[in-house]
Amino acid sequence: MRPLLRTLLTLGLILPALRPAAAQPKAPAFGDAARENPAAPEPVHDPLSVSWKKAWFVHRFSPAEAKWTSHESPRSPLPVKALAAVGPRSVAVVDPDDQFGGRLFDVRGGRWMEIPPSPVDGPGLSGDAITCTFVGDDRLVVWGRTGHVQGAVLDTKAMKWSPMAAAPIVPRYRCAVASAGGKLFVWGGYGPLGPGRIGPLEDGAVYDVGTNTWEKMPGPPVPGHRYGVSACVWNDRFVLFGVSGRGVRPLGTIFDPATRTWEKTAECPFDVGVHSAASVAGDRLFLWSGSFNGGGGGGESPDAAAYDFRTRKWQKLPDAPIPPRNLASARANGSRVTVWGGWTSDRERTSSLRDGATYDFDTGAWEKTASLPAGVPYELHPGW
Repeated sequence: MRPLLRTLLTLGLILPALRPAAAQPKAPAFGDAARENPAAPEPVHDPLSVSWKKAWFVHRFSPAEAKWTSHESPRSPLPVKALAAVGPRSVAVVDPDDQFGGRLFDVRGGRWMEIPPSPVDGPGLSGDAITCTFVGDDRLVVWGRTGHVQGAVLDTKAMKWSPMAAAPIVPRYRCAVASAGGKLFVWGGYGPLGPGRIGPLEDGAVYDVGTNTWEKMPGPPVPGHRYGVSACVWNDRFVLFGVSGRGVRPLGTIFDPATRTWEKTAECPFDVGVHSAASVAGDRLFLWSGSFNGGGGGGESPDAAAYDFRTRKWQKLPDAPIPPRNLASARANGSRVTVWGGWTSDRERTSSLRDGATYDFDTGAWEKTASLPAGVPYELHPGW
């Protein structure tokens, strides 16, 4: 081999070994992983529902295929009362009588996991639902018991519970709940008003999952208990919508946790706001059906409406192709909002409904969707 060629080959083999190693990217903190990891699965925006028949079922609606698919858990008994929560990537069903143990379904992975019992203790205030919701992608929060440990947070990746700090408000049930930015918002509901007295509450608090701390909310600009209130999140702000008494027009209030201030919406001219299906699509609050604004006892309203947070204006939407009802579910995906399920009640029984429809803000039209494969068991009824 020629001397020059031998020298070049030697340099080609040696020089790479002498180059400094490329800087390794900094590992994101646990709470930042989903935001910084491009491989993290996207949140699921499809409608999800839960039923039971000797086992739990999660039903997922695909708008592209216009059908529901069902995912069955291992065989599970039906609790006397159950709580369900739908998160960005998971669905949880827990049993309050088993210290909130239960089942978790990973929607993206298509697998069921067992939820261990939590450290929450003490009796509940009633047979109605206490708070059970996801905060962020993988934290399940239950709160509202009257014992030493009023609530707990489940890390669904590690399947490990952590007790929550004591809240600055009394435990309660059937309160308005929403989450955004790693925070849990709770407001209103029913709880102790004094010795031996339970009634409607008019306060709320914000829980920070990352720091395990609570902060009490200031009073809203419109005092009074709101019956059948809907709760959503817009721009990381807590949105409450409902009525504060018979004959009162529905009104919304928006709480900004960054400034700790409330803002009123414009008064709604339509009959929505009590047990209505509610969701936020972009900068619009979508509301459909529920009871007439007379406090929930005046039948079901067929009205659908949208409120633009930016312009502060209401828009009357066309009538849906399905009958009105109370406590229907709603989920937005882009400019489309799907409503489904809900409950009907008479003197003899209360039963869940299975039909649904999708409203498209771009076309201004409704389209009926396929019916749920099964109804929601009464054990999951959220309470009137």
